[in-house]
Amino acid sequence: MKLSAMELPSAMTVFVMVLFAYFLVVSGFMYDVIVAPPGIGSSQDPVTGAVRPVVFLPGRVNGQYIIEGLSSGFMFVLGGLGLVMMDLASEKARARNVRLSFMGAVWEVTVMSHSWFFLDAMTCTGLEELQFGVLSCLEE
Repeated sequence: MKLSAMELPSAMTVFVMVLFAYFLVVSGFMYDVIVAPPGIGSSQDPVTGAVRPVVFLPGRVNGQYIIEGLSSGFMFVLGGLGLVMMDLASEKARARNVRLSFMGAVWEVTVMSHSWFFLDAMTCTGLEELQFGVLSCLEE
């Protein structure tokens, strides 16, 4: 009995599969499957009584809503894609305007992904904790 030969997947196929697996790992997919947290939270405004959606789980450093994990995972992947674009921008064979546009995209992606991490750390215990330092949420 002869087995049929399988072709190796292309480099881009392997890259996409690894990137997707990385997204699942950093977004907390296994945590979401095991714990089954709610997708998004809600809080009631004490003045108006209106119910507002809450994306970040307040008061718990080791907990998350599903949307928080997925959006943070997306920002990690976005930062990684910025590194890939930086590599593409460093190739001398590309035209100067293409390299400059890649570097502009790298700058935008880096700023977006890092500002998300700051926002996540800033809201982990609430905005009133900022007077004691952004990382005071880790001391609990």
